[in-house]
Amino acid sequence: MDWNDTDMVAVAGICVMGAGLLLSAICAWRRLRIPGQAARLAMPRRLESLGELWGLAIFFGGLALSQIALVAGYVQFGTTPPRALAAAGGAVLLWGISIGRLSLRRQLRLESSIDGKAH
Repeated sequence: MDWNDTDMVAVAGICVMGAGLLLSAICAWRRLRIPGQAARLAMPRRLESLGELWGLAIFFGGLALSQIALVAGYVQFGTTPPRALAAAGGAVLLWGISIGRLSLRRQLRLESSIDGKAH
């Protein structure tokens, strides 16, 4: 089997996906195992931690990387199926959504720490 650059990038994307999934699973397991502040919150379940959101962002980043490598391989040979473009676009969209959630959570955390210091 002859490996080219796009195959190596796709494999790297799959490895990044595995790392993100592992990070997200470890953080979710910790959140479920240690109840912590769940009794004091108005909501019955706690929100995802920053680690879980980082894991999801890394996972979807790896998915986008592998899909873009797949499209690059098709472009290299002069054929690009519409399904491959749609899959790559969907992966980039999911990655953007997960980065947006992470950014919003960090912003809310920063604002709550600033409000706590102001009082």
